[in-house]
Amino acid sequence: DLPAADLDAALLALRAFLRGDRLVAEINCQYCGARGDLSFSIADYLKEHRPKPVRGLEYDKEGWCVLKGVRFRPPTLGLLLECWQQTSDENEAAGLLEEACLKADGAPERRRARRALARIAPLLTNELEGSCHHCGEALNAWFEPGEFVLAELRQEALAVFEEVHLLASNYGWSEQAILAMPASRRTRYANMIASDLDWRRAQTALL
Repeated sequence: DLPAADLDAALLALRAFLRGDRLVAEINCQYCGARGDLSFSIADYLKEHRPKPVRGLEYDKEGWCVLKGVRFRPPTLGLLLECWQQTSDENEAAGLLEEACLKADGAPERRRARRALARIAPLLTNELEGSCHHCGEALNAWFEPGEFVLAELRQEALAVFEEVHLLASNYGWSEQAILAMPASRRTRYANMIASDLDWRRAQTALL
């Protein structure tokens, strides 16, 4: 029943809790080909895309929004899943979703409902703007918060496996004991082991 737009907000809040407020998205410049990054505050991003009130908006007994006789509701995750189960075509899925969330006949009424939805349940998927550090040209990148955060979490999960392997191999600690450590402490131990291994390899190479 959670509005679909709230999922991205929840994932961004989780990311801020786990790794800090500053988010850095790497991107290749389309002009010079250099690799750069776009950096911004998650708190500022959420504030900029926060829901806004709509004058005259009311709610009926079933929880639908009512604006000048037009009934609509923010798409929920459940409705999104139902639509994707019926078709894999993006346009068809979007049509099914609008049919389930918007009760209006005329085009002006539908446009009014879409504008109101964009205010009360704004999507966090958006275009980011910045400039290339190498050539100075403007950079634009399409940002999908959910996919970005989940990709970061997958990368972190792989790193945890490597850290557990290093600590268990060198100290003989159990997986349970290692995972119970604060992440920062676990990572510090792993970095120390990696530094020792690098030093030993360098010594071996000299010999």
